[in-house]
Amino acid sequence: MRLSDLSLKQLQIRRRFYHNARSRAKINNLPFDLTVEYLESIATDECPIFKIKFEWGQSGLGKGNTKENAPTLDRILPHKGYVKGNVAFISFRANRIKDNASMEEMYKIADWIWEQLHAQQK
Repeated sequence: MRLSDLSLKQLQIRRRFYHNARSRAKINNLPFDLTVEYLESIATDECPIFKIKFEWGQSGLGKGNTKENAPTLDRILPHKGYVKGNVAFISFRANRIKDNASMEEMYKIADWIWEQLHAQQK
């Protein structure tokens, strides 16, 4: 298949996500067994967390700037590396929120918000 025959999504998966994941795995000594075909098979058109439509391709916002609805390749459990079954495409916004928080911290935030909303309804 020629590059000119590929969609924006396919090009981004091949040129960006696959190669960047492979490089990060090597640099960080993480397991890696992904293939382009596997990534294409799990790539959806919307964020599974926020249900917002992905905007595949260049952001047009300049170097280092990413749109909130841009797809990112997330390691579900970071220590397991870039392996089949441990990666998913999620929005930049979801990935940024998830980035530095532990599971316990995310639950605490969600619980606090729930409590605040519940208290306002009384």
